Amino acid sequence: MARKVMAALALTAALGMGAASAQNLIWQTKELGLSGLVDPDTADGTRVELDLRWGYFIYDGVVIGATASFADSDSLSSAGGGVYTEFNFETGGPAMPFVGLGLGVNYTKFDIPGLRGNRTVGVATPEAGVKVFLNENAAVSLSVLTQFATGEIYLRDNAKTSQFDWSIRLGLRFFYF
Repeated sequence: MARKVMAALALTAALGMGAASAQNLIWQTKELGLSGLVDPDTADGTRVELDLRWGYFIYDGVVIGATASFADSDSLSSAGGGVYTEFNFETGGPAMPFVGLGLGVNYTKFDIPGLRGNRTVGVATPEAGVKVFLNENAAVSLSVLTQFATGEIYLRDNAKTSQFDWSIRLGLRFFYF
């Protein structure tokens, strides 16, 4: 796990070398984000996940928007949607730190012996990270996020579930006016 984190940090730093300064994320700018993962070695076989987001800057550096997520593995499928907000810290360089909070609903279908059925839960997702701008309209984002659910939907070893999960997200963000 530590090697994956270090590799993601090195990739983000390398992509940011020589990049243009971050644009001012000003009022009325729109953001489109895409991130995902393929993890072939989970307790539940291969896991594939896709996260999409669209946002609108209501103030300079402050975005609100909508999210959609989809995940699938050998014995569970899930889909979710919600809203999010982020506050971006202007640095004048290519790296722009941010903090955010998402609120949403997640539907998960389990197909594991002893754990079958569907669960629909609310999810709160605090997030902190950095956007490294490749040019004034595109950035690579790297963040750490935690997910707190109102029910147990996150699969652990031995077919146990939890209300809490955390992950590192690497994604792309595109900005337009």
